[in-house]
Amino acid sequence: MLNEDNALLWLSTVRHMTKKRLDVLAERFGGAAELARMNEAQLIRYGVNSELAHCMYEHSPELMAAKVLSDMYKSEMDFITVSNPKYPPNLKETEDCPVGIFVRGTLPDYSKKFLAVVGSRRCTQYGATTAHSISKELAQRGVVIVSGMADGIDSMAHRGALDGDGFTVAVLGCGADVCYPAGNRELMARILERGCIISELPPGTRPSKYTFPARNRIISGLSNVVAVIEADERSGTLITVNHALDQGRDVMALPGNINSRLSRGTNRLIKEGAAIITSVDDVAELLGINEKRENKKISEKSDIPLAREEKLVYDCIHSEPVTVDEIAIKSGLSLKEVQYALTMLELKQLVIKLTGQKYIMS
Repeated sequence: MLNEDNALLWLSTVRHMTKKRLDVLAERFGGAAELARMNEAQLIRYGVNSELAHCMYEHSPELMAAKVLSDMYKSEMDFITVSNPKYPPNLKETEDCPVGIFVRGTLPDYSKKFLAVVGSRRCTQYGATTAHSISKELAQRGVVIVSGMADGIDSMAHRGALDGDGFTVAVLGCGADVCYPAGNRELMARILERGCIISELPPGTRPSKYTFPARNRIISGLSNVVAVIEADERSGTLITVNHALDQGRDVMALPGNINSRLSRGTNRLIKEGAAIITSVDDVAELLGINEKRENKKISEKSDIPLAREEKLVYDCIHSEPVTVDEIAIKSGLSLKEVQYALTMLELKQLVIKLTGQKYIMS
């Protein structure tokens, strides 16, 4: 016999079992523990959809709960039910929130503001640097950055929050113990040190084309504001926007080159009424954060103790990408000296290396 929490753990393995659907079942048959004592035939007899009833009792509730508990233990994972005070309050107020979430790492302070930063996997340098800089600065102001740990904008948002010594939440479309994409193992480890990884899917669940649209409602549901950095007109990112609008969340978009495919979606969002992002302070204002840090980066930069060559190189690097050749010309140093200085600055986490041998300020 399962108790209520373990019965909810079993129901978390049932596809499309949201709180809304559970509430309907619980009102008719009792709580999750009562449902675990029933069977497929009983539910169908009482008029429950046969497909749902089959999904629920395809495997024994007791065996499924025991398997998930074992997998959770191996991955140092928690399961937070919707009735638990630790369940994210922003998410709980949404109509289709999960019956529970699997969590690795440390849950955030719910009194903070939450910003979802989302966008294209195949982003431009403009999008990547903007996602990083906005996330970093707002994380420094205490904002929790939420994204999906995908390549491109998502990864740059998480890295920005971490580089700003802030807190970040990654919402996955697979089990919280599965690193997807596989190349983000280092990022996943960093997130677990200064944040958490969340999924509604049981440990070991592999990603599929069906799981990502569903996880997008959690990204927006956790957040106060959703910032779209780059997106094509048919981008999956716009699914998150639709969820955000349904959930009553504010949506912002970064304007872009009208000739760029990756700006078509964001430019259209602005045309349709999304708030425009022209600076980090636009986002801060919508979040209700008034503190400005316009000159702080400059003053902090001048106070950092660096070797002569490192300082000459660092003074050439700002928020716009710059190449090694451009740094050599501006600094008057040889390419060998520039490359050595850049390596040292990377180790000190003062600069970020982009594709094409380009660098920006961290």
